[in-house]
Amino acid sequence: MKEETYFILRKFAFWTMSLVFIFCTPLIVFYSIGYKFDSASSKFLKTGLLSIKTFPKGVNVLMNAHKTGETTPCVLRGLLPKKYNIVLEKEGFYPYEMPVYVRPSFVSEIDVVLVPREKNIEKLKFNFNVYRFFINKQFFGEKIVFFADRGIYILDTDFKNVLKVSSMDLGSILVNSLEGLKQYGNQLIFWNKKNVWMVKVLESNSDILPDIVPLYETEEEIKGVFLGMKDRYLIVHAGSYIFALDVQNPLVTFPVFTPQSPEAKIFYDERTETLFVRDSVPASEGHSLYRIELVPIIAEKKEHEKIS
Repeated sequence: MKEETYFILRKFAFWTMSLVFIFCTPLIVFYSIGYKFDSASSKFLKTGLLSIKTFPKGVNVLMNAHKTGETTPCVLRGLLPKKYNIVLEKEGFYPYEMPVYVRPSFVSEIDVVLVPREKNIEKLKFNFNVYRFFINKQFFGEKIVFFADRGIYILDTDFKNVLKVSSMDLGSILVNSLEGLKQYGNQLIFWNKKNVWMVKVLESNSDILPDIVPLYETEEEIKGVFLGMKDRYLIVHAGSYIFALDVQNPLVTFPVFTPQSPEAKIFYDERTETLFVRDSVPASEGHSLYRIELVPIIAEKKEHEKIS
């Protein structure tokens, strides 16, 4: 090799190594002090740690549906600050699943006891404090709606396809005061004797969930709630009144029927938008059945509102 060529190669190698050193040294320093590049934000972020302890030991750790290769007890290092879904699995025990928020320069801790699996018994895989549940009949089968300390959830009766509806913890006292719950389309309606609430149900899980909206409050006892007129109006039987409430504008209400008896019973047929009421007959000790078509009543009231 000629001396001139050898000199050029040495010079090229020197500058190449120098450039590599210049670019790699900051990365090495950043990683050594706990920073990691986040492709989502295109920034270097301070990482955090996740410490996991379980009883029994030797539980497999999955993060965001991927195996980590770690078993408990363990510490997962260099985690970007964000939410992770952790699943702990061990044969003979119910899996444990929970979301964990890792914060920069902070050690997040999980310390749980797994419940032994029993034959022919399946436990909900989430370790929530479930206040109450409802079985909600739908066109394609039945769904379970349950209220817990982590919010409101809907799932299939085989405990699959879990959908989070709300993150709000309503508390066990309020939840156990509920008189009923119904789902119409993408709206979940639930009520107790004094209040009616509504929350929209999204088609898939999302980090941003709709708020629970208070629709109605009364001092009288609420006896029945139905959603009709293409999910636009709430039919409420409260005290001695039956009225329609506009879901999009809860301040707008239309009287539908005034029962003669406080013991009146109502049934709403959503297919024909018809209300059936068993009520007492004026000036009589007997009862009869009344059929009320809601479409003409509400159309007339809406037209009257426009005029006035």
